Amino acid sequence: MKTSRRLKKRTVCVTINDIVLPGYTNIYNTLFGGKLMEMVDKAAAICATRYCHKSVVTASVEAVDFHIPIKAGYFVELFAKVIYVGTSSMMIRVHVRGEEPLSGKSEHCCTAFVNMVAIDRTGKAVSVPELVVETDEEKKDMEEALKIRQSTLARKKKERN
Repeated sequence: MKTSRRLKKRTVCVTINDIVLPGYTNIYNTLFGGKLMEMVDKAAAICATRYCHKSVVTASVEAVDFHIPIKAGYFVELFAKVIYVGTSSMMIRVHVRGEEPLSGKSEHCCTAFVNMVAIDRTGKAVSVPELVVETDEEKKDMEEALKIRQSTLARKKKERN
């Protein structure tokens, strides 16, 4: 019997920039959390697609931690990175920074962990390349992702019971 071996691939990182327009803001003149989630989802989808070169869908958002608000007129920088890969799923960590454009002062505003799944034309999950983990930073990222994954699996098991 012939066994198939999955391709191995190094991680992929994506950086996306945007500006907080007035239509993106709430009554406090800061970016809507939902609008930021949309930006996070796009960054994660682009990152996952670039990693596996397949169509992807969002399976879950495991954590979103909002630290500080991003004001109207500020720049938003999203840095997405593949930190874990399963058979068909990929965990993408997205760090978000807000930048005051005139001073250039930038602050970490949000971190999110998004699970993306590669799919075929019929919507069925398909395999993705294995993630090559070599550096200390990549190993630390993988450990962080595994803790989140274990928590996710425990939550899903509890939901089924």
